[in-house]
Amino acid sequence: MDKSPAWSPDGRQIAFIRRKGSSGEILLISPTGGPEHKVIETVGTLVAWSADSQTLAFIDRAAGEDGHSIFLVPAAGGAKRQLTFPAAEKTYGDSSPAISPDGRTLAFVRHLTYDVADIFVQPLDSMKARRLTFDKRQIRGLAWTSDGKELIFASNRNGRHQLWRVNVSGTAQPTVVDGITEARSPAVSTSRLVYQALTEDYDIRLLNRGADGAWNASKPSSFAASIRDEQNPSVSPDGRRLSFVSDRSGWFEVWVCAYPEASDCRQLTSFRQGYVGSPRWSPDSQRIAFDARVDGNADIYLVRADGGQPVPLTHESSVESRASWSADGRSIYFRSDRTGTHQIWKMPVAGGAPSQITTHGGFEALEAPDGRSLYYVQGRYTRGLWSVPVDGGQETRVSGLGSLTASSWTLIDNGILWIDDTASNPPAPIRFYDFATHELSKIAEVPGYVIPSAIGFYAVRNGAVMMWSQLDRSTHDLMLVERFR
Repeated sequence: MDKSPAWSPDGRQIAFIRRKGSSGEILLISPTGGPEHKVIETVGTLVAWSADSQTLAFIDRAAGEDGHSIFLVPAAGGAKRQLTFPAAEKTYGDSSPAISPDGRTLAFVRHLTYDVADIFVQPLDSMKARRLTFDKRQIRGLAWTSDGKELIFASNRNGRHQLWRVNVSGTAQPTVVDGITEARSPAVSTSRLVYQALTEDYDIRLLNRGADGAWNASKPSSFAASIRDEQNPSVSPDGRRLSFVSDRSGWFEVWVCAYPEASDCRQLTSFRQGYVGSPRWSPDSQRIAFDARVDGNADIYLVRADGGQPVPLTHESSVESRASWSADGRSIYFRSDRTGTHQIWKMPVAGGAPSQITTHGGFEALEAPDGRSLYYVQGRYTRGLWSVPVDGGQETRVSGLGSLTASSWTLIDNGILWIDDTASNPPAPIRFYDFATHELSKIAEVPGYVIPSAIGFYAVRNGAVMMWSQLDRSTHDLMLVERFR
């Protein structure tokens, strides 16, 4: 897959990234054709040129780190130089590199979490970054104006993604570019603005097992669909309600509908900022645990299933997310980077000190039906599943589950289900690991397009119903604004 083309300022070369599975490489080619020239390998997905067309800025991972940093490499090839160091700030990573027209300054996006970010600027001859925005919102691309005095960026500061502009001096608050919505990836020339107008619709799909024990994967039904996104579905243990996250109100919030009718849909939260995700039902079906980014800080919250004010369960300045319940309903598992690395923690729902469960990385976890083991994924981009006793101990990799990734798996009474996104997509196979026999099998397929971070794969405990979020509609257009100032 070839993507992210970037034209050199002198017009002589086009840089692009060729993806090969989870890795890739930066290549150069002449706009008139001819052979390709490999510059360097990378796991990143974006590349940008310096003003003199001699250097490339790109995102990659430093050795031993999960998050992305920004590197520089000569366009002619050679050793890369790390320019930003987000790990030192305990952040999620850096993205969207853009070099100023005078070639002296790098602008980039630094993510506190996946959906909480701000813009930073940094001289190319320095390793000291200066923060330019303080909104802690999503940012989906940025570009320098031709005079180098401002940055144009796409952000959901007001709910929907709009274009904003901010002075690089940092002396004024960002202002909105009027008349533009659903915008991503701006690019600016002397008097023109181009941006991507992006509309996507993720819907929840349900796949039921028939009386003969088989699934009809060609006809999964939809649930509570809208023209906006619905993600992370899960059914209450009493089988009466289904919770999910949706931005149908303008912001991502937790919603609940009657199940299986998809009626009486109600919005449970009203944060109107950041991102809300990963709702999970308590065993008694009375409460929902979820994570929310309030003022940019990710914490675990609890809310009653019949409504009410959400109550924060964690209060630290670190990232806490991906909550799940213990089988007895007394404890909540979650991931936290309070020690500097993401690990799985456990704390009493009634309050009290949390205890660290994993030591070699932990991103999301689910307690086994027997209440004795905890299954977990080590990182957002780490494939495979691990297990550990519920109170900590020996951490063991589960054999045969090397294609499993975060957000794409769930536990049922007799095994583990996951969507294998390593295969052609679509369709993506749904695979099953049997606790008793340790055998692996393919049981169904997902006919639609799924993205691992948005799947929210779930199944009821007896495995009779599986559900996930898939991309049902996507519209991408390039829009041109003439005489842009």
